[in-house]
Amino acid sequence: MEFIRRFFWPFNVSYNDLPAEDVYQELRGICIAGAFWPICIGALLFYFGLSLTTYQQLLGLFLILPAGGVAMYFAGRITMRRDFLPIRRFLQAPEVEADSDMAAAATIQAKNFQIYSVRRILLFQAPAFAVAFSLMAIIANLFMGFGLELWQAMVALLVAVMMGIAHAIFEYYAVAGIMFHVVRMAHKVCGDLSPEQRNRVIPLDMRRKLLFVSTFVVLPPMIILGTTMLIDIRQFLLQLGYDDALGFVPGMVGWMLLVVTVGFVISLLIFLRMADEAGDSVTELSDAMSKVEEGNLNISLVERTTDEFADIYRRFNRMVNELMERERLRDAFGRYVARELADDVMQNGTSFNSKEVNASVLFADIRDFTAMSETMSAEEVVAILNEYFSVVEPTIKEEGGWINKFGGDSLLAVFGVLTPQPDHINHAVQAALKMRHALHEFNLTQEAAGKHSLRIGMGLHCGKMVAGSVGSRERMEFTVIGDTVNMASRIEGLNKKWGTDILISEDIAKAMEGSLTVEAMPTTHVHGKSQPIQVYAVK
Repeated sequence: MEFIRRFFWPFNVSYNDLPAEDVYQELRGICIAGAFWPICIGALLFYFGLSLTTYQQLLGLFLILPAGGVAMYFAGRITMRRDFLPIRRFLQAPEVEADSDMAAAATIQAKNFQIYSVRRILLFQAPAFAVAFSLMAIIANLFMGFGLELWQAMVALLVAVMMGIAHAIFEYYAVAGIMFHVVRMAHKVCGDLSPEQRNRVIPLDMRRKLLFVSTFVVLPPMIILGTTMLIDIRQFLLQLGYDDALGFVPGMVGWMLLVVTVGFVISLLIFLRMADEAGDSVTELSDAMSKVEEGNLNISLVERTTDEFADIYRRFNRMVNELMERERLRDAFGRYVARELADDVMQNGTSFNSKEVNASVLFADIRDFTAMSETMSAEEVVAILNEYFSVVEPTIKEEGGWINKFGGDSLLAVFGVLTPQPDHINHAVQAALKMRHALHEFNLTQEAAGKHSLRIGMGLHCGKMVAGSVGSRERMEFTVIGDTVNMASRIEGLNKKWGTDILISEDIAKAMEGSLTVEAMPTTHVHGKSQPIQVYAVK
C-alpha cells in the first residue's frame, strides 16, 4: 500500500529515513510515475478522441504509444543520469572522502534539479515521444494499414504537447521532497553555501512559479481544446457531405482565438495578482528579516492578509519582541558583569567551570575617599564615583582587561582571564599608565568646575589564580581568587605609605625590565606573608 501511494502521489512523502544509496532509485520511481499519468491520460484521449476504428485503437495502444513511451524513457534516463551526476558522486563517496566542495556541488544541483526536470521533459522527453510517435504512425500507415489521417495525427500531437506540460509540472513538484533530502544530507558536510556558490543556484521566486503554472496550465489546454473541437467538427461535416457548411470554420477560428485570448489574459491577471500579493508579503518579511540581521530590532510587521502570512507575521513580531527583551537583558546584564560573561551566560547558562589561569591583577583604590565623602552628600558621592569609573574603565578595556568587581571606591581588574593573553603583564602595566593619564585629565576637568579632584593608588601583580563561579544556587558570582589577587591588594595598600600611585611586584618588574622606568622601594612586610617583599614604583 505504501509503495502504491508513493508511486501515484509522491508529493507528501517523507524521505527523512531514506538511505543515500536508495535516492537514485526513488528518484527514478518518481520520474516514471510522472510519465505514467500523462501517458495513461493521453491513451484515453487517443482512444476516445480521434474517432478510430478498433484496429487503429489496438495498433495505437499496443504499438505506437509504447514506441513513444520507450523513446521518452530512454531520453529521460540519459539526461537524468547526467543531471544527477554531481549528486551521485556525493552520495556514493565514502564518508571520509566526501569533502565540502563535493557536498556544495550536490547542494547546488539538488536545488536546481526541479528546473532541470522541466528542461529535460520539455526539451528531450516530449520531443523524443513526438518523433517516435510520428515515425511509428508513418510506418504503420505505410506497411500495416493503420490509416491515420493528417487531422488525427495533428490532434494526437497536440494532446502529446499538453501531456508533456502536465508531466513537467507533475515532476517539478514531485521531486522537491527528495531533493530537499539531498540538500539536508549535503548541508551536514558543507554547511551554508558561499556567495559565489549561491550565484550558481537558479533563482525562481513565487511570481515566476505562478506565471509558469498559469501559462502552461491555462493556455495550452484552451488552445488544444479549441483546435481539436474545430478539427473534429470539420471532419464530421465532411463525413456527412456538408461541404458547403464549412464556411463557418474561419469565423469559429476567430471566435476561438478571441475566447482563448480573453480567458488567458483574465487567468494571467488573476495569477499575477495572486503572485504580487504573495510576493509583496514575502518581500516585506525578507526586508524585515534583513533589518533584524543588521541589528535593527525596532521593527514590526502589520498583517496585510488573513492567510498563512498573517500567522507568520504574528510569529515574526513575537520573535522580534523576544529578541529585544533578550538584548535588553544582555545589555543590563553586561553592565554588571563582563560582556564576554554575559554572552556566555545567555548562550550556555550559568555553569562556569573553575580553572587555574596565569594572569595579571590590577588593584586600584581612591586615596582618602572616606574623609572626602564626609563633606559630600550621598548623591554627590555616587556621582563622582560613577564619573571616575567611567573614565578609567575604557583604559582597562582597551588593554583587554576585565573589571572583576567594584568595591565602593576601589576596583579589581584582571588581564588574561576571560581570553588568553600571552602578554597580559604588559597589558596590565599599560592599563595602569593609561589610568594615570586619564585621571590627570579628569582632575583638570574637576578642578575647572570647582569640584573635588581624586588621587588613586594602584598595585599590580601576576601569577596563578583560580577563576570560576562562587556562590550559592540562588546567586553566583564569577570571580578570581588566590594569593596573586591578595598580593595585588596588599601592594596597592603600600602606596599610602610611600606616597606613590603605581606599585608593581618584583615578578612584573622583571618581566618589564628595560621597557619601564621604575624605582626599587625598600623591602617591606605585608599581611599574610612571613618574608618581606620587594616592590617597585613606576615613574
